[in-house]
Amino acid sequence: MIIKTKFLCPIFLIALFYFFFGTNTAISQINLRSIENFSIYTSNGAISNENTSNITRDIGTDAGAVTGFGSPSVINGSIQIANSMTIQANLDLVDTCVQINNTTTTESHIPVFGNGETLTPGVYSQGGAASIVGTLILDAQGISNAQFIFKIGGAFSTAAGATVVLINCASPASIFWLSGGAISMATSTTMSGNLISNPGAVSMAEGGTLVGRMLSTTGAISIDQNETINTIPIIGTITQPTCTTTTGSFQIINYDANNTYSFTPSVVSISGTGLVTAYPNTYTFTSSNSSSCVTSVVITSRIINYWTGESSSDWNNAGNWTCGIPSHSNDYINIIPLVTTTYPIIGAQPDNSGIVTNLEIPSGASLTINDNSLRVTTNLKLNGKIDLEGNSQLLQDTGSVFNVASSGAIEIDQQGSGNSFRYNYWSSPVNSRGTAFTIGEVLRGGTDTNNMIEIDFGSNYTYADGTTSLPIKLSTYWMYKLEDSGLGYSAWANVGNTSEVKAGQGYTMKGSNTSSVEQNYTFIGKPNNGIIELTVDSNNDYLLGNPYPSAIDANKFIEDNGTFPGTSSITGTLYFWEHYGGDSHNLAEYQAGYGTYSRGGGVSASSSPPVAGVSTAGSSVKGPPKQYIPVGQAFFVVGDTNGGQIQFNNSQRVFAKEFSGNSVFMRTDNSEATTNNNLNNDLRPKFRIGFDAPKISHREVLLTLDDNTTDAVDWGYDAEMYEVFDDDMYWVLDDKKYVIQATNNFGIDKEIPLGIQTLEGGLVSIKVDGLENAEDYTSLYIKDNVTGETHDITNQNFSINLDAGVYQNRFFLVFQPNLNIIEEETLLDGIQIYMNNSISELQLNRIVGTKILNVSLFNYLGQEVKAWSINTDEQSISLPIQLYSGSYIVIVETTTGKVNKKIIIN
Repeated sequence: MIIKTKFLCPIFLIALFYFFFGTNTAISQINLRSIENFSIYTSNGAISNENTSNITRDIGTDAGAVTGFGSPSVINGSIQIANSMTIQANLDLVDTCVQINNTTTTESHIPVFGNGETLTPGVYSQGGAASIVGTLILDAQGISNAQFIFKIGGAFSTAAGATVVLINCASPASIFWLSGGAISMATSTTMSGNLISNPGAVSMAEGGTLVGRMLSTTGAISIDQNETINTIPIIGTITQPTCTTTTGSFQIINYDANNTYSFTPSVVSISGTGLVTAYPNTYTFTSSNSSSCVTSVVITSRIINYWTGESSSDWNNAGNWTCGIPSHSNDYINIIPLVTTTYPIIGAQPDNSGIVTNLEIPSGASLTINDNSLRVTTNLKLNGKIDLEGNSQLLQDTGSVFNVASSGAIEIDQQGSGNSFRYNYWSSPVNSRGTAFTIGEVLRGGTDTNNMIEIDFGSNYTYADGTTSLPIKLSTYWMYKLEDSGLGYSAWANVGNTSEVKAGQGYTMKGSNTSSVEQNYTFIGKPNNGIIELTVDSNNDYLLGNPYPSAIDANKFIEDNGTFPGTSSITGTLYFWEHYGGDSHNLAEYQAGYGTYSRGGGVSASSSPPVAGVSTAGSSVKGPPKQYIPVGQAFFVVGDTNGGQIQFNNSQRVFAKEFSGNSVFMRTDNSEATTNNNLNNDLRPKFRIGFDAPKISHREVLLTLDDNTTDAVDWGYDAEMYEVFDDDMYWVLDDKKYVIQATNNFGIDKEIPLGIQTLEGGLVSIKVDGLENAEDYTSLYIKDNVTGETHDITNQNFSINLDAGVYQNRFFLVFQPNLNIIEEETLLDGIQIYMNNSISELQLNRIVGTKILNVSLFNYLGQEVKAWSINTDEQSISLPIQLYSGSYIVIVETTTGKVNKKIIIN
């Protein structure tokens, strides 16, 4: 008799439920696909039966007759001849042979198996004919899905009475005998497993028993009066708990009510048809006709929430899920199965993002996100597709796992310069090799966002300079990475489209041959997730990049790689290349520079002046780098004095759209809006000071007020310059050149040194580029220590001709003009100002013809502490003051102008 064994669920159920057999890590699992439906099948040949036989499943042939299976023989399945089922079985049987042949041999065996021999799981090969004599014991060693594969180069036979014994969870479903010739079983053979002849006939003589299948790619199959035995019970469909049912169940196939079934641990109940009800746990069981463990089955403790799409495509519509909208408040396993209805879409509404604890998307299924985000807090298994359209992003929490066995991919877009002469510095949010990728493997042309196509890569440096084409062209000549080096240009390594780049590393790439300002690219691959680490040595440069399919918080990245013991590895400053001018492949003709970001803020890229006859004047169009680093953006860091591990991690990830103004990709287009959203909460006062000179187009330096800083160098806040031009200006800190400085006060008496260098001399200018979060009355001045004069730069340039040289101690940024030192009785522009501390009054006297309108009093931080509206013709005015002792500035507004004076209150 021939009995089909079926330990695995159908393919659809495998995609939806956890495997319940554990993992046989030594051998890839052989997948029979539609062959599982058959007990006897041949692709080309007749099938015949002599006398009485008992068949458990279908009998089929794709070319031949089936005879001899009438009563009293019993067929529990059906007979299939030359139909769609047998055509598919033909394809799957060929694939099964390929799978088996592709397994790696673990042991070469002599031609004779048996004679009391015991074998453990593995792949056994015999180059010629082979046979079984006596008893062969197959010991699975307690591994319920352990595989035994026998690859036989010639004919395969058994001696009369030969017996295959299975112990310790060995299963006929996981035993494969592949013969290169005919298979013949002598009388009274007791056999287990899948017998496959490729090619050749298969036969079983009188009194034989097979628990398994008889299969042939080309050949007849014949059986003769086989005895019926009690079959080994196996697991069929598993039903997991739901949001309304706390128990699960599983069906025992080949259930025999006359047998006794023992479960470990105990189950809730077993019905007369073999349906077992059980609480969440892992169960093994035996039956009275078997002394070995049969299998194990898992009833998960987590509820499965299925997408149905019954109401619409809206992810956030409870009617589309069996257990309601996914959230982070439960431990459900949320599954988007293969469905005939629509797949879910997370729409673009601001309050319509997605959050899920555990998500599984099987092969063929998909999730689309439109200008929004999906956050996975625990586990993501992706065999299908997540399409991240527009500014959509995928986030995973700290500790959230991306299942490494996933075979699916995400698709995520980013736009770069469309100019084939200009660089963008990129990173990849996906991988194609676990912890690495090649550009060719992950990058697609996304000119049509609904039709991503392969890119035409060429090695010539002008390959992408031609006219527009489809597919787009990219020159691999300009694709480089810089990995942990202090050697400058000589350390750049060309990676082209085929060399490996690590996750977290950046790379350079010039634009395509598009006619548009920007080129849309699509990254396709497995999303990077979790901790990603790279090593930098002391004072070395490293081109890194945001490795995730979401923005990252630059402040958090700096903090994670800085001040805590054992974490410091970089100087705490990030540098972003922006290439905004110069349509040439000649380096000297580039219009470009490095934007800088620290926890003190960001400053725009600076550039040397235009090249006569080659390029016009240029300046940054993207402005200062922002706190949130967008998808695909690369940047430089520098190793600190010790170097160490650079770490990216999920706690740095955040959903920040580029058009919000808080996240900016350093490409040449500046069409995106700059409105802020709720991520922009930086209210610190910032002073942006600009500098122009003959050998620099423009330099901006930043001064930020932050209570966490000092006047000394503060790690992560004060940022050294990454490049210094022949003519340049900088903050002087610890005898070094800084482009960003943070301090904890802007006192009236404070003087902050500015360094200036000029190679050949000439006219230099200093001005205020911008004031952020500053009071309306704020004024900034440049003090010249040589002349003793101060110059108001709030609304006008301070310009001066300088000789060639370096000026470290001449110029200072100050917060008040150089006021005349006057005695209390001296008239200043017709006004006498006197602080009478004996009676705590500010006293003002005016001369005839001058009318006092308003009086304001400011503290040493520049904050207004008192204001009076006077508007009187009286000659003497007294103003009571009750304030803390200290220095203050009085500003008196008259009909002829303003008067300033420093006073002391005590």
